[in-house]
This record gives sequence, structure tokens and C-alpha cells, in this order.
Amino acid sequence: MRVARWRPEGGGMNVGDELNAYLWPKLLSPATSTVSPDGMIYGIGTVLTADLPPANPRIVLGAGLGYHRAPPVLDSTWKVYFVRGPHTARALGGVPYITDPGILVCLYFSKDLTPTHSVSFMPRWDSVCPELEDGLKVADIHFIDPRRPVELVMADIAATGLLLTEAFHGAVCADALRVPWVSIYANRGHEYKWHDWCGAMGMVWNPIDAEEFSLRWAADYAVPQLSALSTHTTKLAAVKEAIMRFNNDIEAA
Repeated sequence: MRVARWRPEGGGMNVGDELNAYLWPKLLSPATSTVSPDGMIYGIGTVLTADLPPANPRIVLGAGLGYHRAPPVLDSTWKVYFVRGPHTARALGGVPYITDPGILVCLYFSKDLTPTHSVSFMPRWDSVCPELEDGLKVADIHFIDPRRPVELVMADIAATGLLLTEAFHGAVCADALRVPWVSIYANRGHEYKWHDWCGAMGMVWNPIDAEEFSLRWAADYAVPQLSALSTHTTKLAAVKEAIMRFNNDIEAA
């Protein structure tokens, strides 16, 4: 059984999707790789669509819908342990939801007690350009490149006092590490997954429009977001319990 992982066309990496390769080998039973060779696990990412390649079984451990694509029709080949949020859950007919599995990064990384960077900005992978990096230097904002390996990006987030993020998994991982974050709304068409995850975490998505406000303004005046500690603790425990149930099912099989 394989774990689905999206990668940009033409190569390169996006840290949100690379979390699949970093986290799941640490969390899933070794039996996962030896059973059901035609099976697929949908974990981290906006990957649930009607046009998925053939697979049997299809296991869902936290994935979500989005990008205005039609949802899959669930049949006997599907086993949904949980999806990312309430919007995905409703679209799939009332399946269980918990939160984005990116919350699991807090098992392997923790917030620095004395952050090195007071403010950082993490763009989407396709927004990175030399002009952006130059502008951040002028604004005295640390640049976090989402195309780097997971370990380096997580260390950068952990060393940040406030994260401004266009990247969705920048917010997910910052929230998991208890780093306050501000959503920067610059790339249209990604609203669904933000509402889906924020709804799961008891928050209302409150982005800053990059067409109206500068990153420096956002750093100085925007109200940061962070889920309640009780919500974080409850959701983390529920995700771990769902993964344990999956591992037990795989080992029993």
C-alpha cells in the first residue's frame, strides 16, 4: 500500500506534500508496505477528487477536498478513518473528520523558547521569486522557502515568533508548533481548504489580502491566529488514535 503524494510538474518540492514522506514512515505499521500492493493511502493534502487513479483499497487518513474539483464517490473500496475538516466531511456524505494530519509535526519538532526570527514569511511554493526575497530583506522579514526539506522548514517555523504565511501548511504546521500565524491571501482559488481546516480547529479564517496590505503592515498590525490549546490537544490525541486503529486493522489483516 502506497501513500499518495502530490509533486509540482517539472520537479521540485512543496513542504506540505512532502510531509507525507516525512511523517507516515514514522507513524504507520511496517505491515502497511507489505499488504494490498494495489491500495492507496490519502493522508496530507487536497487530493480527494473524482478522477483518482485506480486503487483498491483506498484509505483516507486526513486528506481533504478543494480546488473546485468533484469529490469521489465512496464505494466498498474506501475506508475513511477521518478527513481534514467539516466541509470535506459533508461533501463525502458525513464521514468523520478530525483535522489536517500536519498537526503531527509537533511530535518531532517544538517551538523555540527564544525565537531567532521575530517575523517570517512563508509563500506558496509557486510564489517564490528573487524579487520576493529581496523585498523581504528590505522589510526585515525572514524568508522561509517551502521548497526546502521538511526538517529545515520546520526548524525555521519553530524559530519564528510570528509566521506570515501564504502557504496553507505553513499555518497548519505553525499552529501545531504553537507559533502564532497570519494568513496572507494572495493566491485565489485555495479558500476551501482554509475554511475546512479552520472549521476543524475551532477558528474562523481571517486572512490579510496581499493586494491591499503589505507584509510589513501585516506583521505590525494584523491579529495573529492560533487554535485553543485544548482544541490542539484534543485533535492531536484523536489523530493518533485514528492512526492506531488503522495500524491495528492492517496488522490484523
